[in-house]
Amino acid sequence: MEGNGQHPAPTAPPDRPHGERLQLLLRRSREAKNCAYCPYSRFPVGAALLTAGGEIFSGCNVENACYSLGVCAERTAIQKAISEGHTSFRAMAIASDMGDHFITPCGACRQVMREFGTDWDIYLTKADGTYIVKRLEELLPLSFGPEDLKKMLAPPYPREMEKLNHRNSFLLEKKCPDIAVGERGLHRWRRV
Repeated sequence: MEGNGQHPAPTAPPDRPHGERLQLLLRRSREAKNCAYCPYSRFPVGAALLTAGGEIFSGCNVENACYSLGVCAERTAIQKAISEGHTSFRAMAIASDMGDHFITPCGACRQVMREFGTDWDIYLTKADGTYIVKRLEELLPLSFGPEDLKKMLAPPYPREMEKLNHRNSFLLEKKCPDIAVGERGLHRWRRV
């Protein structure tokens, strides 16, 4: 507390947008909301995505008469950024007309966001412009991401691979006697 009885303004972490940059991000999400195509739900949503390089990409929800083909604002913004070569993100602001409630991304959007890391901020806003900030890892705890696939798809150890090939060739010979397994893979041959 300072001498005049007031608390100093909190400082944002260095990677978190603040000041004019944050206000621009929030404004761009509201502007994107105004472009939403939502004739069925009448629930406009806008999103603005801040890349690690400082660029902002906005997106809105786009509905379709075939409901499952609609796309959310958050995914639209991410797809726009990806299509322009950006894959590292710092923050996203999301806007809607939910009144007294903060807008939150759906599960599918959270998973798409997660594809690009968990260490970025999501600004959840109300219709009046107030917001709260959540880290993506808070919105999708115990998440599954690209690094998990790498663990699962790691090649087996050479000895295990050799056992697997031997077992598979034995089973294949029993079931398909006209196929031989050689060093270069499967070979089909005819009996004379």
